[in-house]
Amino acid sequence: RNEAHPPKIDFPGLCLLIFLLGGWVYGLIEAPRLGWSSPLILGVFIFSFVALGGFVIVEWKTRYPILQIHFFTNRNFLASCIAKFAIVFLVWGVFFMTPLYLQTVRGESPAISGLMMLCITLSFTLTSRLTPRVSEKINRKYLIYLGMFLVSIGVMLMSLLGPYTAAIWMIFLFVFLGLGWGTMSAPSTAMGIAAMPREQVGVASGTVVTMQELGGSIGMAFIGTLFRVQEMKKLTEKLHLSSLNLSSETIEKITKAFANPNQEGTFLSYLPEALQNKLHAIFQESFIHGFKYGLWGCGGVMIIALIGVILLVSKETPPPPQGGDEVLETLP
Repeated sequence: RNEAHPPKIDFPGLCLLIFLLGGWVYGLIEAPRLGWSSPLILGVFIFSFVALGGFVIVEWKTRYPILQIHFFTNRNFLASCIAKFAIVFLVWGVFFMTPLYLQTVRGESPAISGLMMLCITLSFTLTSRLTPRVSEKINRKYLIYLGMFLVSIGVMLMSLLGPYTAAIWMIFLFVFLGLGWGTMSAPSTAMGIAAMPREQVGVASGTVVTMQELGGSIGMAFIGTLFRVQEMKKLTEKLHLSSLNLSSETIEKITKAFANPNQEGTFLSYLPEALQNKLHAIFQESFIHGFKYGLWGCGGVMIIALIGVILLVSKETPPPPQGGDEVLETLP
């Protein structure tokens, strides 16, 4: 809500936002299957960039925009949006890949996999409840820096996970990742809210959350595509170089079956046990290869965002004139 004017729905901006985000996500997901140079994919990306240009123009000129473009001229607000975009970009990517790793590589059940992933959200919940109090004594920008740094280290360490990594080490990494996420989450939101006049607090918080959700949507599409492309590339390479003397047609069938983890078990069940073990070992190695690239992508985006936030945030972040941390209590 913007207290300066009555609530109005920005339908042109809303439609353009749907078009640009939908086109971008669709293009990222379907490009590996259809080809990056296919007319459909190129057309979708061109359409998305045109929608982006139209969105910026509409939001800049309209009286009641869904996204206040001029907010981003404020360095602290822009830094807040970058931090929130990057953290959810990373988190959604991790939450997409890690259960697949736990279930298809380590053979954990969905229940055990879910309990292990719960370590991330529990540590995030506990930490995020404490950071508003800590930010009363420590400048919130340092909490943002620390949280983003911890998350970057956490995903880089996760890229070292293998098929037989000790469960206790994985749980430690999950807790570590959640601690970093929780440390920077509330302070980064509060910094964005505090940067805006009191009458625009509602719009500022909505904009920060919008950037956060955009980061998650784009992040899952990008990281999922990076993960799958690298996994299938490694799988094809390992099958060609293996001692199994497989024909090109057989390799194509195997890669299609292994592209869907749910079909892997069914496909292998029709093969001799010795061949099953060899193919499963190749699949595990290929999966870990794609998993590492996906995590490196998450960590790379976070490191770039951290550098950007450090460069943007002013030397001294003033305390919120309208109670930025208190406003967080009213947010869902």
